[in-house]
Amino acid sequence: MTICYLANALSIHTQRWAIHFANRGYDIHVISFRPGAIPGVQVHSVPPPVPIKQIGYLLVLPQINRLLKHIRPDILHAHYATSYGLLGALSRYRPLVITAWGSDVLIAPKRSKLSRAAVLFALQRADLVTSMAHHMTRTLVELGVPQNKIVTLPFGVDTTIFHSRLSAQEQRRIDIVCTRNFRPVYNVELVIRALSQVAVSYPGVRCVLVGDGPLRSKLEKLGCKLGVKSNIGWEGQVSPPKVAWWLSQSKVFVTPAFSDGNNVSLNEAMACGCFPIGSDIPANREWLVDGENGFLVPPDRPDVLAQRILQALESNDLRLRAAERNWQIVQERADWHKNMTGMEQYYQWLVS
Repeated sequence: MTICYLANALSIHTQRWAIHFANRGYDIHVISFRPGAIPGVQVHSVPPPVPIKQIGYLLVLPQINRLLKHIRPDILHAHYATSYGLLGALSRYRPLVITAWGSDVLIAPKRSKLSRAAVLFALQRADLVTSMAHHMTRTLVELGVPQNKIVTLPFGVDTTIFHSRLSAQEQRRIDIVCTRNFRPVYNVELVIRALSQVAVSYPGVRCVLVGDGPLRSKLEKLGCKLGVKSNIGWEGQVSPPKVAWWLSQSKVFVTPAFSDGNNVSLNEAMACGCFPIGSDIPANREWLVDGENGFLVPPDRPDVLAQRILQALESNDLRLRAAERNWQIVQERADWHKNMTGMEQYYQWLVS
């Protein structure tokens, strides 16, 4: 089988999908606006010739059609309903799979009537739509996508990298970790504001921020202003095994985003036995029951987040119980290998 992904070749998620199915023996191609190298995969770069995205996307459509005529894939799979998904629909290539990632269906349709129409146009022309979470599936149905062609399939985590055997709870030397990138939607500012309140009770509290993004300078200045500069370690972007290592070294994980799809970062923390605290949004409610296997907090209340962090740090039993339950949940619902086996079956069904 030949599978062609319309997706960002630089995205870790695109790379995971492409490498997984290449390792399964399939002929994998990726058509991407941005150039990138993926082991065992042929990447075709089609950079938009103009900076205006919407116009640029349409201008690369003839080039994408030529590539598809040359590759002749058995499956065309677009990742992200806007941009790549729209181009997949406009190409008229079949069968077409579109995977919604989050903001492409949760935020983009609300921006304008034109944006909503473009997203719906793409999704309705797909032969199969995969959604990363049940709350996204409900949104897709509300948009007008037929329920019978939507599959809810979380990306999940690679349990050979992220797992509960990495370290014992009592050996963890980091108090708080956040692995979200420094962009407005991920709301990392909340972690720093809460940290300043936690530090009143625990002056030596240690927090590691694993990620990067355009808000880094602003966040660093905020840490200095609030007097917690020495409490924060800035680790930047790191490899998945290194992310797993940091999670294994930390007691509490915080994901403060305003909006999310599946929230793979949360699943990674759950797999590594790091006690999760998430913003009270649908994406996190998919995985956490407040007070049982984690905490849910308002995304605009650093005082509440600080209280929950202190509560988790002070109760080793609470963290141990949550770690055991969360590992079970990951094995049941968020194991990358199991979920991709399901996706492979859908590919075979579409081709047949």
